[in-house]
Order: sequence, then structure tokens, then C-alpha cells
Amino acid sequence: MSEELIRMSATEAAAKLKAREISPLDLIDAAEARIAAVDGDVNALPTLCLDRARDHARALMADKRREAEN
Repeated sequence: MSEELIRMSATEAAAKLKAREISPLDLIDAAEARIAAVDGDVNALPTLCLDRARDHARALMADKRREAEN
């Protein structure tokens, strides 16, 4: 699934997020896997903040759950 996620457009990803077919954490995990696979060759990302991204994603997901309950 990681390969599929990194190949989709932002519009496709947004639609899948809205339909709850994937989560923000799925996208972060896919990005992390891709970075690990290629960054050694391209050295494009000097700083990664994946923990912060995951924390933010969890907070967004918690807010969405609260909205659905109301």
C-alpha cells in the first residue's frame, strides 16, 4: 500500500482521506518509507519531523471524531 500512496496525487489522497479509506498516519508512514528508500542517494531532507507530524495527525483525527459525535 505504501507504494500506492506515494504515487497518488494530492487530490486523490484528499479524496481517500475524506472517505476515510486512508488515515493521515498512513500517508506519513508511506512518506517515511519513501524517504528512507531514496534520501541516501538524493540527500534532500536534512531534518525530519516525523514524530511531530504524527502527533499533529493524531490531533486532527481526534478532532474529526469529536465532530462526528456532535
